[in-house]
Parts: sequence; structure tokens; C-alpha cells
Amino acid sequence: MMRLNFFLIFFFFAGGALSKVPDLRCEFTKYNRWLHLQENNSEWINTRAYLEIVDGKTTDKTGVSSDIERATNSENWYLLNRGPWAAGKLNLVGDSSDLLDLYETELDEIYDAYLVSGGDFMTTMAIGKCFITK
Repeated sequence: MMRLNFFLIFFFFAGGALSKVPDLRCEFTKYNRWLHLQENNSEWINTRAYLEIVDGKTTDKTGVSSDIERATNSENWYLLNRGPWAAGKLNLVGDSSDLLDLYETELDEIYDAYLVSGGDFMTTMAIGKCFITK
């Protein structure tokens, strides 16, 4: 939690003011995990992980099905407004130190999504698509 607070304070004072988070529905289909203390331990696998964000909060619909995994443990999300040089890109940070990077595609309101989570012993990444719902 201390890492997240430092991260948010840094971006706020560095000019990366927080903005309203768009409502999103995301599905991730590829997953990788890197264990920090082991060599050659990375492997991409197919997955079905789901994330829905409404009013800046992860909804109860995230990970409710037995065949779909919960994509994150973050409950609250914050949009990092990084200025005009980041056109076509959205960056969100979750309160469990998750980073959700969204990149525009050729289709309106559909984004390529990269969800990165880190911990003391491993880092994970999920790749999928997010749709702006509101």
C-alpha cells in the first residue's frame, strides 16, 4: 500500500493529475508470470480473465464464473492523465499496484489492454481487449 501511495503522490506532483476513470469491460486471453528469483521461468499461457470497472471501482461481476478468472485484486482505479503526448493511450493504476495500459485500435471504443501486476517475488502480465462501456 505504501508503494501505491508513493506512486500516486509522485504522479500528482509531477503533473500527472488524476482524471475520471472510464467505465470498462476487459477480457484477457494471454497470461505470463515471471518469478524474480528463478531463471528461465517465463511461459505464456492461454487464459480467460475478466475485469469490469464502473465509476472507478472493480465490479462484483469480475471473476464470478467458474471458467473465468478474476483479472485483478485492485478494487479502486485511477486514470493517469499524461497530457497530449499520450494521445490514443490510457493508463490506469489500481490500488493493489496494478497497471492497466490501454492502446487505441482501429475500432472505436476498443483498446488493446496490458495488465501488469508486481509483487516481492513475481511479476505477471495479462494481454487482452477492453471496451469503453460509458
